[in-house]
Amino acid sequence: MRTMLVSNGVVINAVEALANFVTPAGMTAVASATAAIGDLYDGTNFTRPAPPAPTKTQLIAYVTTKQQNILAAGVTVNVAASGAPAVEILCDGTSSTRADLALLALFGQANPTGTKIWTDNNGVDTSVTGTELIALATIVGNWISSIYPFASGLVGQVNSGAVTTFVEVDAAAWPTAS
Repeated sequence: MRTMLVSNGVVINAVEALANFVTPAGMTAVASATAAIGDLYDGTNFTRPAPPAPTKTQLIAYVTTKQQNILAAGVTVNVAASGAPAVEILCDGTSSTRADLALLALFGQANPTGTKIWTDNNGVDTSVTGTELIALATIVGNWISSIYPFASGLVGQVNSGAVTTFVEVDAAAWPTAS
């Protein structure tokens, strides 16, 4: 029979106890098919202890990963002129895209009515005018520029103890494009 060895209310070992099993001194032997080492025992029930709170280092790493994932996922922006039919483009905030946007914005300044094909993160091709490229670079650039200080502010909140869980990092109001 599967038996938990309990010391001071904590399961410290799990053994297959035969009929002649002798409980070690200072321990309690309790049969259980579901308890595990590290579980708590109150004399009647086994419970799993709460996982330890993440460290500040773990939370800061999580903020950084979340920031990178948000930038990689991108945003969908409408680059059409006011009153014109929508031209929605999905655009990420990775460093290679930022370089592309900078060059395409220069193209747009020199050729406002010229067109380029933009292939978004989903492989969708959209014909975009120079003016729309400038709008895309501006909107996405502003969004990217808002992500970094927001993440830095979250790191500050982690360091101050105001943010202590991964759930709080996920629930934070990360910037969106506007």
